[in-house]
Amino acid sequence: MNRRLGGGVAVVLVISLGLALASCRKPVKTPPDDPASSAPPTVEQEQLVLPSVTGDSGGAWAQIERVFPASEDPTTCFFADFHAQSGETTASITGELVTAGEHNLLVWLDSQRLLVRSKYIVDFDNQGRVTQLEVPASSARLSPDKRRIAYWGSGDEFGDGCGVAVMDLEGLSTAVISSFPSSKEAWGTAESEIGVGPRLSWLGDSTLVFDGPFEKHPAIYEYDLASGEISLFQDRAWAVQTSPQGKYAAFMLWDSWGSQPDPNLYIRVLGRDGLTPVPITCSPYDCSVYFDDASGTIAIAERSRMVLGVVRDSAFKILASEELEGLALQVRVEANQVSFVVLVKTSDGVPDALTERTLTTPGGG
Repeated sequence: MNRRLGGGVAVVLVISLGLALASCRKPVKTPPDDPASSAPPTVEQEQLVLPSVTGDSGGAWAQIERVFPASEDPTTCFFADFHAQSGETTASITGELVTAGEHNLLVWLDSQRLLVRSKYIVDFDNQGRVTQLEVPASSARLSPDKRRIAYWGSGDEFGDGCGVAVMDLEGLSTAVISSFPSSKEAWGTAESEIGVGPRLSWLGDSTLVFDGPFEKHPAIYEYDLASGEISLFQDRAWAVQTSPQGKYAAFMLWDSWGSQPDPNLYIRVLGRDGLTPVPITCSPYDCSVYFDDASGTIAIAERSRMVLGVVRDSAFKILASEELEGLALQVRVEANQVSFVVLVKTSDGVPDALTERTLTTPGGG
């Protein structure tokens, strides 16, 4: 149940891909952002609260409250309430359906502006006013400079299909880019073959990389916001994820498309030749990769394990790993360690605890 809490929709920069609306549906494992059949349970449950996220000024904070399941598997999706406060001003957003793999659950854009789920901006300079952005949270990604949000969307601005949009959070300018040729059959192949919809990610502040449609095989494309040029980033690949400053990219790669049933996870160090295979078996849906550009530390969250490693001499070295009892949230990677919060579930599938974890490499890596 998503609620419209205010107005002020920011402008969008559109890369229209001319695809069918059906191709923008969520993966079968992921519920839609606003399912008519889903609603938060009415039965009171013990409140689970994620650790607070402090604003840049030090006087503002935000946290996720009242986490409760939305399906039989809480590692797939859950309902939650969000609460923030700056001084004596408070703001709340309740009954939000959060899906696994969402980014930017709580991000301070500056000392008084909070981004919630990439869908809401809470402005404490304007009495805590909440503005809803017309953005599908499951695909949204915030640029490293916190000025733009990129997402997969559909609607009038995309014609008869869906496409990649870039929302300027300051509402500065609008431009429509020429369409990227495709067909709904190509996207249907993508979802049926892989079981997950397209991803996108930022490669620095002004470049996007995104999964392209299947024409003959999967591919990842690169879009330069300054020049408006689209180029091939990686052939036979899908489910792209990149590091904040654009030093690393991770994706699922088919060594031989058509004869290889399952892809393998690879890391690409930008500016270097060759790809680094990762000795981990995971699917595009279940695998989330997090990076620290400065140290080269890479964390990989599978459905049941957190792995910490680095790329050394064109090989991925696993430095530490830990089994997970539930969904990893608020993942933060720093030199030689990854910290995160685990939404733990009981045998009946109901979340019953939130635990803070830190996985550190032995001897500092």
